Amino acid sequence: MPIAIIMGLIMRYRKDSVAFASILGGILLIVGIIGGHSLMQFEHISNLFHWDIKTISIAISVYGFLASVVPM
Repeated sequence: MPIAIIMGLIMRYRKDSVAFASILGGILLIVGIIGGHSLMQFEHISNLFHWDIKTISIAISVYGFLASVVPM
């Protein structure tokens, strides 16, 4: 689950928890940055993140369109 969703759920369901969610989000971000290097050592996982520039361009365009059209 993305860190931002976890932080949002904490702030929604716990009263006066903005500081707690911010600290937890910062810690999880640091853990993700440090742990990301270890994950990239596995070939199956690293292949998920090595995309061609054309594929990235299309993915960003599709994401931008869906983010603007799909209501939240």
